[in-house]
Amino acid sequence: MKYLLKFKFEALKVTKSGSIKGSNGDAECEIETHFNLEELQNKKEDLMQLAKYSLMSNNKMKHWNISKIEIENLSFI
Repeated sequence: MKYLLKFKFEALKVTKSGSIKGSNGDAECEIETHFNLEELQNKKEDLMQLAKYSLMSNNKMKHWNISKIEIENLSFI
């Protein structure tokens, strides 16, 4: 089954001058799994890890550290 995971995130990075820069935003990723929707919704920690991996796979996030992820919605595709 395919799902769309929507989430909010906050990220931090240390700049060359040594200061800390923050950013936040909305993102989404597709998930394909054998779990049904109810089972998947009960796996909050796993969903947050998937969201983090999805963000970190983006080259624009290469030097950022994810400080917070908040799951917004999980739905069938």
